[in-house]
Amino acid sequence: MPDLRGLRVMAVHAHPDDETILTGGTLALLAEAGADVVNVTCTLGEEGEIIGELWQGLAAAEADQLGG
Repeated sequence: MPDLRGLRVMAVHAHPDDETILTGGTLALLAEAGADVVNVTCTLGEEGEIIGELWQGLAAAEADQLGG
């Protein structure tokens, strides 16, 4: 992949975790190539279900893998 330093990428998703499910790999590659990647989530996920303790660390683990 070419050097993407100086490139700005904004990913806009409706729900929390959509970026991980839908575009996580692409965003990770762009960030690795030097792009400044910003994620915009349009809702707080307030209508979603409350996840159990087992899954609470998943978002943080995925964000860590994406460089966040």
